Amino acid sequence: MEKDSAVAGREDKPSFNGVGEFTATVLSPTKLYANGRQQIYLEVLITTMLDGEPYDLKDSEKNSIRLVNYNSEAELSAGWKYSEDRNENYEFYSEPGREASTASHSPTPTKVGRYIRNMYVTTTEDAGLSRKLALAITRESDGLVIIANSNNDSDFPSLDYAVIVEPQRIPTYTTNNYTFEKQRVSGAEGSPVFIDNYYVGLITNSNVPVAFKEMQIKGDDDDESKPGGMAKWEDKDPDETFASYVGYGEPGDSKAHYNPNIVLGTHVKEETVRSPMANKGTIILAGDVDIDFHADSANLHGGPCTVNAVDANGNGHTFYIRFGKSAANAEEPAAGAEAPAADSRFDLTLYT
Repeated sequence: MEKDSAVAGREDKPSFNGVGEFTATVLSPTKLYANGRQQIYLEVLITTMLDGEPYDLKDSEKNSIRLVNYNSEAELSAGWKYSEDRNENYEFYSEPGREASTASHSPTPTKVGRYIRNMYVTTTEDAGLSRKLALAITRESDGLVIIANSNNDSDFPSLDYAVIVEPQRIPTYTTNNYTFEKQRVSGAEGSPVFIDNYYVGLITNSNVPVAFKEMQIKGDDDDESKPGGMAKWEDKDPDETFASYVGYGEPGDSKAHYNPNIVLGTHVKEETVRSPMANKGTIILAGDVDIDFHADSANLHGGPCTVNAVDANGNGHTFYIRFGKSAANAEEPAAGAEAPAADSRFDLTLYT
């Protein structure tokens, strides 16, 4: 259909006055999580003419190709975004029997008046609602909006194409969905000088592992521009030097991040993550006997910490870590031995 949105002062001759086809091939699953990161992939084809002859689109017209509501013809909200670039950080929706195409497509026209546009679409709206959408383009010469739906008038009689998009609700997860695997990467077992990696993974509610693509400990005072972390001394005593501190590494990344507000005296932190994992974030727990007590660090940065992560579907996660073992993970003490303190600096617990 045409929508008359003529703008005064534009040239009388239209950029084009014929559209032979205006269709989209969906090359990915039509489902996507409404998180603004996961994409669906469309290849849009449009052929245009001027007075019956092939005629190329202007750049503004190419860039105006978009989706609108099929029935109401209303523009979609700002929660819908388009890109010609695939965001490789996030996977397409996992849908049995419908795998996304891995072929490389070019938006370069194959001939005059024929244009192909790759469109990667994200949304943050209408989770749980199936949407019937139509293609639209705005003609530069007069601002006319042409919509490929069943309400076409005689000027564009052949245009009728719908795209079904199914935004999905973002899942909710509990502590049980996260794996938290401890591995000693430096120091002997039982030594007060050590580095332990805790690898953080995700198991969905369907019992399917999903990779983490991003993970950070949130900065202090909600300052997310700086890395977060926490520290604990054996005792809050001015002469104490036995302490542990926490940093992190992003999935697959060897750079270690620590809270810059924690003062560890002359102690030297390792700048790299030992044995990072590609699909899991790393929480670093390091302990040493040469860390001079620092009151502000002990009192203000003793934890717990907030951890933010993003998985391969683009879904965000928030969980927490603290010193000590959870009741579920605490081992029974050996005969005659004392049970570990709930907030022991030698262990970490993840919870939601």
